[in-house]
Amino acid sequence: MLYIHKIKTRDFHTLFCLFLTVSAGWFTNGCGFVPIYGESVKGDARLLKVVEINRIDDRIGQKLRTRLRHKFGQSGPPKKPRWALTVSLTESIRGLAVQRDATTTRRELGVTAKFTLEELTSKRRGRFQGEAISINSFNEMKSEYATLSAENNARTRALQILSDEIRSRVMLAIRNPTFFDK
Repeated sequence: MLYIHKIKTRDFHTLFCLFLTVSAGWFTNGCGFVPIYGESVKGDARLLKVVEINRIDDRIGQKLRTRLRHKFGQSGPPKKPRWALTVSLTESIRGLAVQRDATTTRRELGVTAKFTLEELTSKRRGRFQGEAISINSFNEMKSEYATLSAENNARTRALQILSDEIRSRVMLAIRNPTFFDK
């Protein structure tokens, strides 16, 4: 028989924390929660391989499409696609640090990706829409080549962030069909 009045406060606190941790695991398991980066990633990779990634305009779009194909584990277009992903990109550059003579020394590069994931095989043909934004900054230097190189580096970082964000959201939508509009 357990006598609560004989348990020290520190031990009670430890037991209570253990109880909360275990019960939190039970509750999240019961609601269908599955971590994106957990053990079931291999099964998820098969789901992403059947997403057809449509062409994206311009060179930056081509680079994003290549990154998405890599993130989705694709070596080419899927033979029997279940979903189609359409992405449109907009890019903006603005000056951040303006000096007294009205010249800028730092710029901000923003890339916005609006994407739509459409079901191809289901009769209800739902669609999931989302938007991902990445903002990176770079220094404007006296050398035009150095500035161009820094801008390209910021663009590459933006595409990395966007591809990670789009992959995560597409995976969430595929796992949870209630995200799709009917």
